[in-house]
Amino acid sequence: EEEEEEEEEEEDAPSSSGRVLPQGQEERRPPAVLREAVRYDGASRSGGHIARDDAVDRAAARIVDRNSPSVDDLARLESYGRARGALLGPVRMNGPDVLRLLGTKFAPRASPSSLADDDDVGVVGGTGRGGGRCRCAAPYKSALMYCHCHATSHVLDPRLRFRDAVLEELLRMEEEEEERSATGNDDAGNGSGRGSGTGGASAAPSSSSSSASSSIPPAPLRFRYKTLLQNSSISAVASSVLSEAGRTSDSMNVRRLYVSTFRSLRSDGVVYLEDEDRDVYLLVSARRVLEPYARALMGVEAVGGGEEDGNNESSAASSLSSLEVTALRNNPPPFAMRVPRGRMRAVVRSISHGRGDNSSRYKA
Repeated sequence: EEEEEEEEEEEDAPSSSGRVLPQGQEERRPPAVLREAVRYDGASRSGGHIARDDAVDRAAARIVDRNSPSVDDLARLESYGRARGALLGPVRMNGPDVLRLLGTKFAPRASPSSLADDDDVGVVGGTGRGGGRCRCAAPYKSALMYCHCHATSHVLDPRLRFRDAVLEELLRMEEEEEERSATGNDDAGNGSGRGSGTGGASAAPSSSSSSASSSIPPAPLRFRYKTLLQNSSISAVASSVLSEAGRTSDSMNVRRLYVSTFRSLRSDGVVYLEDEDRDVYLLVSARRVLEPYARALMGVEAVGGGEEDGNNESSAASSLSSLEVTALRNNPPPFAMRVPRGRMRAVVRSISHGRGDNSSRYKA
């Protein structure tokens, strides 16, 4: 009888997390690497327990993967922890940025030297570190530091044909606006004509929004959503894309395509909704937004600085680390909040190598 009572006690023995485990099953905990990987700005969060199951096992196997897979896995671990009462901070980093938090003991084992940094995969062809990884032929790759490899996909536009048409039209509008400004047909003093482009974009006001973007020369392109909605060539592409997806080209599906595309572009840091009330967007292009912003942070002259004074080039190169910290972690302007870290790095590298002011550098 005593032996039977002992067996019953063993069967009902609770685990350290308070759960009753079946007989013969031991409680499994995630390895130390995973427990330390889920951190908040380098400070380990304790006080919670993540029960390990098959999904967590898969996450453990993929935790060293770079970029988005590891983000998904860490987010999944975070949700598991919350479900079990764990107090885990939000996941802020991915790829090697997370692995660096493991410290000197685990990081050398988990992180190969060739692992690319957060989103740092070279979106400008073969230039810059990792540039050879990108194989897509997006025509706006150099102008926006953005391509299909970084694009958020959508079921209505799986091949991103509609997005390509939208971005090419925006770059055309930007170029037309710059030509008007160069010939004196645009009021560059108060910005009343900025963002003019075609199809009524000239109505887009530029006096209302972020002072950071308005102080950046040359003026960025500002445009209205309805400008593209009323563009006949883009509407034709929308109908073709919907037909390929097996959808009708009714107004509801067309609007869904437009809305989802703009949502993705905002999420990817390519356009920024500058004035929600007036429906005014900012095109976050490399030459007219990202490069002037980077130059301001680095203290490099905007025109000809890298070519006339060699000290500017070395100053830019020595400011890379401080730029990343300042631009992306210490109160960046609103348009920069969604810009991936790797995109800013690519711009900084082009400035440090004295190429930033080449007018052809960022054209599609």
